Amino acid sequence: MIGLFAIGELLNQLHTGMAEPIRARFRDLLLKKEDLKRAAPATVRGTVVGFLLGCLPGAGTTLASFMAYGAEKRFSKNRHKLGTGAIEGVVAPDAATNSASNANFVPTLVLGVPGGATTAVLLGASLIYGIQPGPLLFENQPTLVWGLLASFFIGIFILPALNLPLAPVLAQLLRVRYAIMYPLIIVTSLVGAYSVKNSMLSVWIVIVIGLVGYAMKRLNLPVAPLVLGLVIGPLFEKALVQTSALGEGTVLPTVLASPAAIVILVLAAVLVAGPVAVKALRRDRDAAPDTPGSGTGGPGTGTPDPGSPAPGTTPADDGATPDDAPPGDNTPPPSDEPVPRQPSRHPSSTASAQERQS
Repeated sequence: MIGLFAIGELLNQLHTGMAEPIRARFRDLLLKKEDLKRAAPATVRGTVVGFLLGCLPGAGTTLASFMAYGAEKRFSKNRHKLGTGAIEGVVAPDAATNSASNANFVPTLVLGVPGGATTAVLLGASLIYGIQPGPLLFENQPTLVWGLLASFFIGIFILPALNLPLAPVLAQLLRVRYAIMYPLIIVTSLVGAYSVKNSMLSVWIVIVIGLVGYAMKRLNLPVAPLVLGLVIGPLFEKALVQTSALGEGTVLPTVLASPAAIVILVLAAVLVAGPVAVKALRRDRDAAPDTPGSGTGGPGTGTPDPGSPAPGTTPADDGATPDDAPPGDNTPPPSDEPVPRQPSRHPSSTASAQERQS
């Protein structure tokens, strides 16, 4: 993720040109009424997505953040503005992160399975002090559990009390010149990658992945699905190994033996294939020509052209003149009365008549 979002984005900014630093003031950072109206639905969607994913063991907040952003790309009214600094793309992932960080305590306290890195550290500390998380924790340690839940509500008031006074200070970061900020970001990213395993291989991987992220930016390819694959991949691999061990080497029969698993697989297939099928149907419908009965007038439509005879009649029946007859059929209708001779309209006769008048 460091390579995709840090190195890749910096290379893209260097290619497109560095803009001038933003001269932001504190009052410019305050949300307006229109911003609040746009942020409210995104906050609700991000909170729901974050809570549902936070309840899954091992999902973490990163997955919840990207899933909330993907939900905004699909359901937001202003989804065409995402990626340009729209408030929906900022609020939804942040709300999902906050919701998932609290929901991670659900599997930790109820099942004894850590929901993320933070709860894993908390679980280890609890075991050191002889506290075993699980279903019996609510009976054996009710004071500890309810005190932990009360701390969540206290944090709701502490965070605004700290963040609002610090907002003007943090806003000054926008005044830093990009020529100073970009080298610092690159150095920090490479040092962080090296410190993971104390190996230069991690640094080269970050650089290569950064070039991949830069290429995806230039080709207008979304980076979020790739990050989701990197995050979900290890979780899926671990679950696949566990399922294979339970089924003694067989995965599919073990999964299909549970009705709940079948329902989940069907829902997952619908969620994945549904949007693709809908887009394909819309594209085919827009590209399809007019069919009989779908238009008004003209060939191949269900409505006759203006001036055409009614069904079951001929041009003579509805008073049509020879000019109204179909092309290639200019024969006048038969009549018993003699047809009067029309005066000649030959150009020579017209010219001679004009000479006599002159």
